Amino acid sequence: MEDSIDPFPWLLFVSSDGFSLSIILSLLATLVLLFCSAMVSGSEVAFFSLSTRDKQELEESKTKGSDSVLKLLERPKKLLATILITNNFINVAIVLLSSFISQQIFVFDTINLGFIGFPDVIIDSTLQNFLLNVIVITFLILLIGEVIPKVYATKNPIQLAELMAFPFIILNRIFHPLSIILVQSTTFIDKRYKKKTDNISVDELSHALEITSDQSNSSDEEQKILKGIVKFGNTDVKQIMTPRIDVIAFDINTQFQELLSAIVTSGFSRIPIFEGDFDQIKGILYIKDLLPFIEAKDDFNWQTLIREPFYVPENKKIDDLLEEFQERKIHLAIVVDEYGGSQGIISLEDVIEEIVGEIADEFDEDDLVYSKIDDFNYVFEAKTPLKDVYKVLDIDGENFEESKGEADTLGGFIVEISGKIPKKNERIKFEDYLFTIEAADKRKVKSVKITLNDYSEEDDSGQNKGSDLGKVVSIVFLMATLGLGLMSCEEEAYTPKPRSFFRIDLPHHEYQQSELSCPFTFEYSTSSIVNTKETEGQPCWFNLLYPKLNATVHFTYFDVDQDSIFKYAEDARSFAMKHTVKADDIEESIIYDTSANVYGTIYDFEGSVASNYQFFITDSTQHFLRGAMYFNALPNPDSLAPAEAYIKQDLLHLIESFSWK
Repeated sequence: MEDSIDPFPWLLFVSSDGFSLSIILSLLATLVLLFCSAMVSGSEVAFFSLSTRDKQELEESKTKGSDSVLKLLERPKKLLATILITNNFINVAIVLLSSFISQQIFVFDTINLGFIGFPDVIIDSTLQNFLLNVIVITFLILLIGEVIPKVYATKNPIQLAELMAFPFIILNRIFHPLSIILVQSTTFIDKRYKKKTDNISVDELSHALEITSDQSNSSDEEQKILKGIVKFGNTDVKQIMTPRIDVIAFDINTQFQELLSAIVTSGFSRIPIFEGDFDQIKGILYIKDLLPFIEAKDDFNWQTLIREPFYVPENKKIDDLLEEFQERKIHLAIVVDEYGGSQGIISLEDVIEEIVGEIADEFDEDDLVYSKIDDFNYVFEAKTPLKDVYKVLDIDGENFEESKGEADTLGGFIVEISGKIPKKNERIKFEDYLFTIEAADKRKVKSVKITLNDYSEEDDSGQNKGSDLGKVVSIVFLMATLGLGLMSCEEEAYTPKPRSFFRIDLPHHEYQQSELSCPFTFEYSTSSIVNTKETEGQPCWFNLLYPKLNATVHFTYFDVDQDSIFKYAEDARSFAMKHTVKADDIEESIIYDTSANVYGTIYDFEGSVASNYQFFITDSTQHFLRGAMYFNALPNPDSLAPAEAYIKQDLLHLIESFSWK
């Protein structure tokens, strides 16, 4: 008769041998390894979750731990490989030790699953040991070695990174051969392996366009249009709108003649009208609606011409906005935030430019929002949208997008990563980019220089260069020390004088009446000379020379009509705005003298710019005169300041005394 198998055995029995020394040591070793696994797993999150602000904090602290963290992050792939190798070694050791312990402590008997309806299924001792290790050890490794430490590391990344930095420097050296193989293999796979999917993402489609551009006969402009179409649907209104600080808008209570003068200066065909402040938009004024009333008196009720505004949320996609523009047959919308506040405006031209590129017309500024110094240095206006910065630098901007927060402009991005409004000449490093603040005030950044750096190319040759530079510095320092020693041999003590400049003797302000055969007259300084010889063929083009101050004010005059006056006004503004890249600040003031029928704008610059003072004057119907001051010397606001102030006072008197014949 066959032996029957008990259908209800105990799953496992405790061995009667007790806990030997080897078992106790194995248990202690397992606990230590679980702790090590937790620290290593937490380190992965700690190191790779450090934000730009955290890294700056580490740079400023200058401790051994912070220096070690930054050193490890210089080669992130190798650090990650070391973490993974270490963690796998530890986890494998835990599994092996747990298997040994379970075999020593427990005695497994065969199990017949007949008591649950499977009489033919028998689980032997080997399978029971395997299931015990899989269920229990996996749970312990996940809980103690993964979940808990990673949650802690997320909340305390800097502290854990500094704690584990030194151990990983040692582990980097120990596992160097293995980590190199792992890094090289993953790099090879990244380059060779292409994942094929049915759904093509925007990034993949953009990449496909870049590949085909080299093989097709399409022009650069066609490629730009195709790329614009690909990214069109992913662009928000907020990314391309004109922010409220740059919007030209007028109060609904503005007098008619004052409004006309300001409209001539602006050069725009549609202007928002508000009451009180820009958040209270009452409508849009179309300039073409004003044309029949151009000769109306100051009491004309122009407010009746205002059209109803169209509001759009700032997170609306521009492809949807384009459809609404087409349906409503309008060209301008007011952008509002979630609280209903006006954030700016967006036009149909702004939307179309995302596909076809910049559309230049007679009202667009000719000045660029950036200046290319060389292949590695660019100067941008801080208000430049980030997406335009990506285009100029020819980058995908993925790293910028991850760190930008709510910022959409270059200036906002710099404030976000620095956590403050940086000062002029301050430098901020972000990955492979160095930002130098060219101009800023207490409220915002105005212009930024971006320097492209390739830190990955730093090698032994760079170190040799650094050592050579150190030798040169040492020699210079030694020579300076010897020079100071020789100077100290003088018997009399040397008292340095304070810094001084050449004194400029400025004459008193005296004026005389102009005698040009032109449709205008004005008073100019007796220290200056009117020169018309250099502008033969244009009798009303002349230069105002200041021989003693080495300066010239250039004047150009045009006969205008209602069609051309906007063009000349915008040209004058464009010429002035070309200097904003180098200027620290610009102050615009309106010229408005109804008694003399003299209107215009003054542009007063601060900083090292070629022309610190420009203006234009018009009667708004027939005449247009533009002036620009230049010094025949390198711009230096410190040394030229007295001469600039002197000539500016003369030009202000010229404008105040100006009249049409």
